[in-house]
Amino acid sequence: MPSEEIIKEFVIKIALEVLPYSQVANDLNIDRKTLSELERNNKLALKEMALIRQIYIRKKFQTVTPREFLAWYTSTPRKCVYCDFTEEDIQLLVSHKQIHTKRLSTRGKTLEIERTSPNLPYDRLDNLVYCCYWCNNAKTDEFSAAEFQPIGQVLKMIWSRRIKAIKETNDSR
Repeated sequence: MPSEEIIKEFVIKIALEVLPYSQVANDLNIDRKTLSELERNNKLALKEMALIRQIYIRKKFQTVTPREFLAWYTSTPRKCVYCDFTEEDIQLLVSHKQIHTKRLSTRGKTLEIERTSPNLPYDRLDNLVYCCYWCNNAKTDEFSAAEFQPIGQVLKMIWSRRIKAIKETNDSR
């Protein structure tokens, strides 16, 4: 059984870096049979890593490597930098029909990657943050991160009220 580190490297090399199997087998010093077993036993991890690769490609990074993006993606706190809304909060509100955007089929169910300074490229990882759809949509390219912060705090109050109402309703049942 390969170690967790080998499995992690396998997933990164296959689904994020999209390296040929022969190279992955050589890099990890494992045979093709073991590679096939790793693929069969790690389908979910491969699928999740492929989704991260899609985001990487969509943002058109020029100088940031897939591994550098992965490090940012997995280490950055998963909440909106402006209103503190988390994906768990979003899912709670969606499941209780407390989010009403017409775009919910395409945007709003997860956090988005936002550039705090929109004129800087995505290649500046220190310029990237997670942002909810509503803050990202409202901030546009018009406001600086500092200028938008008070607006984010107002949205935080609204989301908090909706979440509190759901929890109070659930507690009274």
